[in-house]
Amino acid sequence: MAYASNVGGKCRVCCDALHDKSAKSVWGDIMLSTDQSMAFVHAFELYHIRWNIEVVNKETKGYLGLGSYMGRDFDGQIADATLCYITYIVYYEHISCLNF
Repeated sequence: MAYASNVGGKCRVCCDALHDKSAKSVWGDIMLSTDQSMAFVHAFELYHIRWNIEVVNKETKGYLGLGSYMGRDFDGQIADATLCYITYIVYYEHISCLNF
């Protein structure tokens, strides 16, 4: 069941509630958007893509040291970020192959 309403004419609140019959509880997702014409499912898909990007950035910062380059050279910063992301991709592919 999806529900949408406008808040003050500037923001749209979309709520999708799912009923879990086994646990007798209600849980759902709530999205806030300034685009009032966007459907809940489309907004949720865009948020899912953005969330994956945030997870990759957090993991590369935490585990691979992205952003710790102390040089002033722009090319060095690009090289550091490129190496972090390449390392992340190789590591992720390695883990995926192990789990397959």
